[in-house]
Amino acid sequence: MGKRRDAGPGSGQGLFVFVPLSVFAPGEEVEEMAAVPLEQWQRKELEDSEWVEVLRQGQREQIRADRWCRHPEEFPRLILPFLRERGLCQ
Repeated sequence: MGKRRDAGPGSGQGLFVFVPLSVFAPGEEVEEMAAVPLEQWQRKELEDSEWVEVLRQGQREQIRADRWCRHPEEFPRLILPFLRERGLCQ
């Protein structure tokens, strides 16, 4: 999950990476990043979970799902089929 420093509310951008604990150096426009386990992302998108566990600055914490920049139908229409085609989820 990423958020641009110069962006207004609701203009967050996401990064989708399939590398275990990858090293990622965000550009200067990125204010903050958090790692989200796939099962937590699924709970948020498919089950409307109110809280999501993330790893931010090496610490696990719970954030409200409504703090995310949400793109309706993006997860079930684009991301979930991509994951299923590769056998990464059911």
